[in-house]
Amino acid sequence: MFIAVPLALKEMIRDVSPVSFRTQCVFLQLKSQTFLIINSYFPTDPKVSNFDENELLLTLSDIRRTIEENDFDHMIWVGDINADFRRSTKFVRIIEEFISEMNLYKSWDYFDVDF
Repeated sequence: MFIAVPLALKEMIRDVSPVSFRTQCVFLQLKSQTFLIINSYFPTDPKVSNFDENELLLTLSDIRRTIEENDFDHMIWVGDINADFRRSTKFVRIIEEFISEMNLYKSWDYFDVDF
């Protein structure tokens, strides 16, 4: 997992990643606007109701803490969430609740994805 940035933007980037192998975060400062870019790699949805959700909750906690402890104008969260939002699993529900609590939206809800 990594975030590739053009060399011309190198001086405009600052790492604000939590200590986590599943979450990488940077600030991109463009003129007067600060963008928080979050790249995440989630554990895989086990597709069962009874599973150890600790790693999932820790990943979400790292993302929440990064959002809440930093000042920025805009945020983009990308990565491999490992969730098929058409499923009705506990894993997906936990992520959906987080997205709702953080007042975010999934771009797939607004743009057709052909996969």
